[in-house]
Amino acid sequence: MFNSADLPCVPSCLRACLQFPTWSTMRLYTPLYLRIAIIALICVSARAADDKKDEKTVAVTGTWKWTLQIQGGDELALSAKLKQDGDKVTGTYYGRNNTESEIKEGKVKGNELSFKVVRDINGAQITLTFNGKVDGDSITGTMEFKNEDQSNSMEWKAKREKETPKK
Repeated sequence: MFNSADLPCVPSCLRACLQFPTWSTMRLYTPLYLRIAIIALICVSARAADDKKDEKTVAVTGTWKWTLQIQGGDELALSAKLKQDGDKVTGTYYGRNNTESEIKEGKVKGNELSFKVVRDINGAQITLTFNGKVDGDSITGTMEFKNEDQSNSMEWKAKREKETPKK
């Protein structure tokens, strides 16, 4: 049998627990184990709450511009005017010839931005899904095009337009 006297540096309450537990040992030290477990759980929960508080949501309000290379090698200038309210993002997407579409399902979490745009192009409904990481006045991510038949994704890099002060 294990001799607890072999461990002089271990507190006596723990030495007793290292031996084969008896009913009296279990009854005596169970509340201690429960207290330790509860304290550990509280510490872990508090740390997780602190981590969530430290995760700051970036500001995405403003006009964002980017270009898209289309068939034939031409570039198409696109933009979106975003408005942020907490983690919800709304606004307007400006496509070819400045045609406007509503931004849907827009959200920002930490530095991650996502939103969708549904457009009707020549009678076909196309869904554009934007996902990106915001770093200051830049967004880098992917833009996915989907219609009934196919989908395609490409890299998306947008820059926030600097606002000029109104006079």
